[in-house]
Amino acid sequence: MQYVTGRTEFYGLPFRVGEGVLIPRPETEELVQWIAADCAGIAGVRLLDIGTGSGAIAVALSRLLVAPTVDAADISPDALVFAVENAAVNGATVHFVQADATAPYDTFAGLLPRHRYDVVVSNPPYIPRSEYASMRDNVRLYEPAGALFVEDADPLLFYREIGHKAARLLDAGGRLFFEVHEDYACGVCTLLSGQGFVGVECRCDMNGKPRMVRCVKE
Repeated sequence: MQYVTGRTEFYGLPFRVGEGVLIPRPETEELVQWIAADCAGIAGVRLLDIGTGSGAIAVALSRLLVAPTVDAADISPDALVFAVENAAVNGATVHFVQADATAPYDTFAGLLPRHRYDVVVSNPPYIPRSEYASMRDNVRLYEPAGALFVEDADPLLFYREIGHKAARLLDAGGRLFFEVHEDYACGVCTLLSGQGFVGVECRCDMNGKPRMVRCVKE
């Protein structure tokens, strides 16, 4: 229905969607809520959203946090068209860049407007391609596969790549947040611990499934 109307809502805010951009999910609102609570009362948070899509996370947090600096990256130029419009519609100040999260660090970081952040967040592709046939028709037929699916042989690809980059982009005490596939939550936590992050915590979503992870850079 959202692709028919070209409209959806996320965290009480209006968003434009269409071909080439993923419709933001209600479960992702819980990740935004966790970040907002974690940063409550802190002014000037520097935040980077990797794989921003429609801009839902970046725009919502730009509105929720106190005088934040919000940057957002996505590989898809089509998605970024929607993200820029959604920021404007909602009066959110977000700096968008086109960048590939799996590119070498210097290539990726060279496209960012700054290289130090307090928070990095990502809701990357995490559905194994083997689950494609079991997905609902509206997902298979209309939503961009690149924003959803990852190869079965390397399901943690984006978590590994983004974790590696976040370890260099975050200041000490900075936090990295992920939305995760319920079957890979433990794997993501183990990966992040192995990358040197501390305080790794996993939370369940509204359906009781482990879907959100937070960790801290020492």
